[in-house]
Amino acid sequence: RRKGGDAFRKREFETALQHYSKAIELQPHAPRNWANRAAVYLETGNNPECISDCTRALNLFEEDTSQDDLRVRVLNRIGNALLREGKRMEAVQAFSKSLALKPDPTLEARVEDLSEDPQTHKLRGNELFKARRYQDAILHYDKAISCDSNHYVFFLNRAVANVELRNFAKATKDFEAASSLARSSNEPGATARVVLKRCRMLEKQASHRNLKRYEQQKIWNEALAALEDARKHRNTTLKDHDELAGAAKAIELGMSWMKTEDNVKEEIANGDRMFADGQYAAAVKFYDKAVVLDPECRISNAYLLFSARSGCNLELNRTKQALADAKKCVELNPSWHSGHMLEARVYEVLEDWNLMLNCCLRAYDLKPKDQTNLAMMRDCLVKHLTSEKLQRERMAGNGPP
Repeated sequence: RRKGGDAFRKREFETALQHYSKAIELQPHAPRNWANRAAVYLETGNNPECISDCTRALNLFEEDTSQDDLRVRVLNRIGNALLREGKRMEAVQAFSKSLALKPDPTLEARVEDLSEDPQTHKLRGNELFKARRYQDAILHYDKAISCDSNHYVFFLNRAVANVELRNFAKATKDFEAASSLARSSNEPGATARVVLKRCRMLEKQASHRNLKRYEQQKIWNEALAALEDARKHRNTTLKDHDELAGAAKAIELGMSWMKTEDNVKEEIANGDRMFADGQYAAAVKFYDKAVVLDPECRISNAYLLFSARSGCNLELNRTKQALADAKKCVELNPSWHSGHMLEARVYEVLEDWNLMLNCCLRAYDLKPKDQTNLAMMRDCLVKHLTSEKLQRERMAGNGPP
């Protein structure tokens, strides 16, 4: 029994279980031996065996009150194990027996809370969450936890609500509590459910713009480790395995994109320097490399890349390429008025006054007071009218051939 106690304090539960089982073989009528092994079962989430050993211990107690402290601990272990099994009212009965032997204000308050229905608070919290009233939802999850602090779902729901409020520190604590309870639960998929939601939080954290690359890498590695650990857990189902593997694959792709994104930004920065120096052909080569690295335009503000390359091609009189890039710029960000003005400039070089005017008008709709665009519109109208006049004169035979 002493060796079991040493192992238990070191949280070496398998070793403690072996020693306490040996103590039971040597002294099967000693209630303390059964109570000690029950404590190990409670820590490792084996709730049925915990209840069984505690019941054996209670049956062995003598009538004298000298062992009341141990009897109280045994009854409390039964109560906690029953709560983890979802048997709230039976747990209340066990705690009530414990209080009858030894008053405890903290336990009395807990039993009073348990008399409420935590599921009602959870459902009300869920409805508020759907309405995006996250702070109000948290208040109900708090009450559910106060009623029953042994159900992982209550901590999990509160964690997700805190994530929506970007209270990552609070969410992390709740995820840890939910994970610990889920791992000791017999509910299939409990651990995977917690880990998948936690990984969504980590994904939000990793995508924060102010984080450095090594900080993002650390978060991604933490998520991958959690997913791998969940895949090995006993309550993880085959379906959970597929979901966990899919989440891990998505994270690996995200980590790969981080490296690609850095390379894309480097090529764009090089192109911008060449553009600023007037080395347009060299700038285009760097921009081309960036586009090849990011063909799906995943990088933020990708429209600026095509705007810059269009400007370079326009300076090089590559009007076809300039027009294609200007159109892509507008496609990626149709609300950016400068993109429409860029397209208008290309049509100006091509002397297509109708299309130029259309682009200027779209830019005008987005920013009516832009003086540069207003000047372009005036020039376009003058050239358009002049062009029509010359065309009419040629058709009449009065103009130059």
